[in-house]
This record gives sequence, C-alpha cells and structure tokens, in this order.
Amino acid sequence: MKTFLLIGAREWKMLTRNYGQGVIMAVFVCAALYAIHYGNAVIDRQEDTVQYIRRQNALDQQQLIKGLAADTSTAAGLAAWEKAAYPSKVRFFLNYYAIDEPAPMSRLSIGQRDVNAFYLPLNAQNLYLQLFRSEIANPRKLLAGNFDLSFVIIYLLPLLIISFTYNLLSDEAEKGTLPMLRIQPIPLHHIILSKALFWLGITTSLLFFITGIAFVWSGTPVSAASSMGWWLLITWSYTVCWFALLLLVNAFRRSSAFNALCSLGVWLLFLVVIPALLNLSFTNEKQADPTKLTDFIRRQQGLGESKQEKLEVLERFYKLYPQYKHTDTAAAARFFEFQAYSAYVTLTDAAAKPSVDAYYQQVWDRHQKITAFNLVNPAANTQNLLNILAHSGLEDAFTFRQSITAFHGQLCHFSFEPLFAGRLMTKADFHHIPVFKPSPPLQATGALFKGLGWLWLLTAITVTVAYYRLRYRLNAQP
Repeated sequence: MKTFLLIGAREWKMLTRNYGQGVIMAVFVCAALYAIHYGNAVIDRQEDTVQYIRRQNALDQQQLIKGLAADTSTAAGLAAWEKAAYPSKVRFFLNYYAIDEPAPMSRLSIGQRDVNAFYLPLNAQNLYLQLFRSEIANPRKLLAGNFDLSFVIIYLLPLLIISFTYNLLSDEAEKGTLPMLRIQPIPLHHIILSKALFWLGITTSLLFFITGIAFVWSGTPVSAASSMGWWLLITWSYTVCWFALLLLVNAFRRSSAFNALCSLGVWLLFLVVIPALLNLSFTNEKQADPTKLTDFIRRQQGLGESKQEKLEVLERFYKLYPQYKHTDTAAAARFFEFQAYSAYVTLTDAAAKPSVDAYYQQVWDRHQKITAFNLVNPAANTQNLLNILAHSGLEDAFTFRQSITAFHGQLCHFSFEPLFAGRLMTKADFHHIPVFKPSPPLQATGALFKGLGWLWLLTAITVTVAYYRLRYRLNAQP
C-alpha cells in the first residue's frame, strides 16, 4: 500500500503539471455535459409530444361524442351525429394512441427511441397498414446516432483512457528513468500496475462524477436506484476492460508512438471495423422488405360487390369470431354492408399476419445473431447492455409492437359489438373507450448478467496475459 501511495503521489504531481492532460479531461467533461443535455432534450421533446397528443386525442374524442347530441336538422349536425352514432363510422373516425413511455434511464442512453416509433395513432381499420405507416428506419439517424451519455462513455471514454495510459512503460524508458526503477526493491511490474491503478482511480472518479451529474440533471427517480446501480457497474466494468487492453499494449515494451497507434487501432477495431463488418455481413442476408410487405397487404383481393360474396365473407369471419354472430338476424342485418366490410378488413389482417410475423422474425433473428457476435466486442456489448437498462433497444420496440396488436383487438371489439348486434352507439358505450396499456418493462437481469459475464471474461483474459508478460518477461529483460 505504501508503494502504491508513493507512486500515486508521483503520478498526481505529473498530472497537475501536464496541462495537455488537463485540457483533455476538460474537453471530455464538456462533451459529457453536452451529451447529458442532448439526451434530456430528446426525451423532453418526446414527453412533450406524448402530452400534446394525449390532450389532442381527448379533445377529438370529446368532440366526436358530442355528435350524439347534435342537431340533425342541419347537414353539419347530421354528419356529426352519424360519425358518433354509427359503429361503422366510429371504427374509422374515433382515433386512439398507443404510446411507448420513455424509461428514466433513456435520457442517458437513447438507443433506438429516435428511430422506432414511440407512439402510433390507431383506429379499428387494417392493423398492419397502420403499423407500417410509420417510418421503420431513418438511415440518416442510424448513421449519425445520438450524442448521449452512453455515446460519450462508449466512444470517448476509451480515448481518454488511451491518453492516460498508452505510455505507462515507454515514457519511463524514453525519459531515461527506467534503469533507476529497475534497481528499486520493488518489482518493475508492480510499479507499472500501480501506475495503471492510479489512472484507473482517476478515470473512475471522473466517470462517477459525470454519472452523478447525469442522474441529478435527468431527474432520475429514487425508484430507479437499481438501474442506477447497474449503470455504474456496467460503465465501470467497461472502463476496467479498456485499462486491461491498454495494459496489454504496454506489456509489449514498444515506443510511445507505437503504443498510441496500436491503442487507436484497437479502438477502431472494436468501435468501427467489427460493427461495420457485422452489419455488412448480415445485411447481405436475404430479408423481407417491409415496403413489399405493405404492398402485399394493400393488394389483397377486394370485397366482392354481390350479396352472396359478402355473405361468404361474413361466414368466414363468423367461423373465426363466433361471438359476433347474433341469433337476431333481422336486427343484425341492419348494417349488413358495413358488417361485410369490417369482416373483410379483419380477414385481410388475418391473411397478412403470417407474412408480417415472418418479417419480424427475420428482423429479430438478425438482431439475435449480431448480439451474439457482439458479446466478444466490449464496446458493442456495453452499448447493448445500456440500451437494455434504458429500455431503448429493439427488444422493447418489439414488446411495444405486441402491445399494439393486443390493443387493436380491443379497438375492434369496441365497435364490432354494436355493429354486429345491429344497434347504434350510445353514451354508455363511450364510457368504455379502450385505453392503451403497454406491456410491463422487460425483466432483463439475465441478459445483463450474461453481457457483464462476457465483459469480465475478456477483462480477465487480457489482464492475465498482460500480467504474464510484465512479470515474467519485463523484469528479466534489460
């Protein structure tokens, strides 16, 4: 411990006199503060949008319901009454919103929340035409990414570590102090390890300081204490992994220039080259085209004009949904045309479901393959862990889509019940307007432990190899 304190005091003096490293640290802190601001601004805009559409949707629904009391002696009043009274028109004009609320930690790791839709207007019409109406992917956003805190940690923190540690050993040799260190009673590899631990302490303090600011600035609630703990553990593990990699670079006893180039090469490999190669490899796989899928849904055979064709459509519909077939056929036949069209729309969705499920399965399979390969890449692995923690990854986007599908079924039932019963809507019906309830957040503790396990495994292997070189080769060579 005394040795470590002495070496730490020496490194601290050198740090306070090295204005270049001070500037680098200041730039890093400024970048982190801007990233925190950026993440808050993005999520604030999303929350403002959510509040606006909720207010507007409530006003639109109230306006439509008022049509039940409209003056039908005027053309405008009659039109308003028909929109509210006829279930066939309610299923089209009464809109609802499915909303994916941002999790508290999404302010620190936006993930795919700016690419995947976080809200979707819905009615009881074709589900998949509405689902694919929103933008699935924005190439510009995918290319640029988000300058949030996770970006700073994943991309910029390793550069800061490189600037601290690329010359742990080579600097002593180039300054001519290495022979003096060799004659000390302390093994040389202990000195190098102590220097690395000092800089690890500096980096950890800086990381935790910035993270603390982020938690306070973002207003992270106390209820998210476990998520905050996971965030600190994941980011610190990522930091230790990079220190292990830099220790291994130093263990090869090359010049400072070579160490710097080698370290930057490792950074490029993990953060640019490997992700690009993986995306290129899996992009070349044959995958379903969402545009073609939407065209397929639109090209479904139209509803026949004859009564017999409509009866056949209704018969197929009743086989799938017998609860809507009423014994009072005279009353039910009141909206025969609208019933046939609604049945046709529902059957169209049912026919498209296998193709849609196949498309999403291919997207999911591709994601799973890339995630499996990324487990050995500390940068991609850590980014995935932070997205899981912030509920801003593809897994949560898929959960949101499943919630939309379930909600659409409730919307259809809301208008189908009076439509197929052959009655008009009443005020009592509108007291039971469906409300979207998202699925509970995914419990991804297993995925977090798995990702952390791979990160620790890579760190342990790297440290073992570096320690071997430092202990058994460094001290034995002049």
